[in-house]
Amino acid sequence: MILFIQIMLLWASIANVPVADSRGLPKPLPPRAIVINTGALQTDNYWLFVLYQDSDEIKVIRGKLDDLTKMLQGDPQYDAWILSYGGKRTCAAEAKQRAESAKEYLVDKGISPQRIVVLDAGFHEEWVVELWLVIHGTPGPTPNPSVKPETVRIINRTKRQRYKCHKLKI
Repeated sequence: MILFIQIMLLWASIANVPVADSRGLPKPLPPRAIVINTGALQTDNYWLFVLYQDSDEIKVIRGKLDDLTKMLQGDPQYDAWILSYGGKRTCAAEAKQRAESAKEYLVDKGISPQRIVVLDAGFHEEWVVELWLVIHGTPGPTPNPSVKPETVRIINRTKRQRYKCHKLKI
């Protein structure tokens, strides 16, 4: 295990990749640097880079998207796949709007729109957006919704409702 950590730190210093985020938590490494058995969040051609959700502040979301931008700019073999899940209580097309907002942010940062795939992935208890790295030209991740569509409450927003539909400009 110590050897693995030393290799990881050496790779990070050579590749100029930080090994910890602002909270001191380890950052994920690209698939070619990981030498352990892969699980459901990673295969040979794609891996979950990061996700963000309702509890994240806008500056945290921007930071995660900036990290993805740096990874995409530094390694053109990868495309970004954005899987967006609506919550159990959601506005119509809200998940798609969140994903499109993230795509627009990446494009504004210089990433080609042809390198970004956007999917409305279904529903979870709370909304979440997953940012995946996928080797160009290979199949990406399959959506994994945890809530059945028939149990979701779609909100048709009126002036009297207090629920805020997605208007997030990242």
